[in-house]
Amino acid sequence: MTFNPDKQAQFGMSPNDIQKLKDLQNKLKTKYGNNEHQATVKICEEIGLSPTAVETVNNLEWSYIPRLISENEIESLIPIYCDMRIGPKGILTLGERLLELKQRVDAKDYEDNVKNGNSIEQIIKRNVNIEVNSIQNEQINRKLDDLLQTDI
Repeated sequence: MTFNPDKQAQFGMSPNDIQKLKDLQNKLKTKYGNNEHQATVKICEEIGLSPTAVETVNNLEWSYIPRLISENEIESLIPIYCDMRIGPKGILTLGERLLELKQRVDAKDYEDNVKNGNSIEQIIKRNVNIEVNSIQNEQINRKLDDLLQTDI
C-alpha cells in the first residue's frame, strides 16, 4: 500500500498515533495483501456490503475510467471525480489536485489522469446544475456532521 503514515505528522498526528497507524497498516497488509484496491474490495465484502455496493467500490479505480466512460457508469464516475478533487488539505480544482498528486507521489500516469479527469469533469458538468469548481471546503465542512450521523 502506498499510504505513508509518517507523512501524517504534517497534519498534527502524534508519533504515538503514527505508530498505531503503521501497526494497523501492517495488520491490513498481512490480512488483505499490498494492493490497496483489492484490499478495499475484500474489506467491503467482509463487512457485508451489498453486491451492488461492492461492485461500485470495485469500479473506483482511476485506471478504469476509460471503460467506465464508455459504459456510461456515472455512479462510479462521480466518486472517482470526487477523489480526483480532494487533496490532503482539502478540495482543489481538478488541475490543482492532479498537479499536487504528481508532485507528491511522482505520478507516472499524470497525462492519462489529466485526460481522464477532464473527460469526467465534462460529463459531470453536463449532469449538474452547479459550477463544479464552486464547491469549497466550507460547504463540505458544514455538511460533515450530518454525513457522519447518517446510517448506511
